[in-house]
Amino acid sequence: MESTSALEPGETIFFYTDGLVEDREGGADARLDRLVEVLGAARGSDLGRLCDTVLELVLDEVAEDDLAVLAASRPLAVDR
Repeated sequence: MESTSALEPGETIFFYTDGLVEDREGGADARLDRLVEVLGAARGSDLGRLCDTVLELVLDEVAEDDLAVLAASRPLAVDR
């Protein structure tokens, strides 16, 4: 199934691989909850800072798996 969606001005989308939230035992609930919390608190941050903050605050130790994060945003409209 394929679908599309447009970001509204000021919105950000955050992608990540399972290496960010899963631990060695396969559980992801605690880190996923933490990710949601961190993303909410970092609302409005520039994208580089957002990704750095997520990596710093969600991972409580060295990553056990490979991981990737990607954030994209649509800027607010600028009056000309």
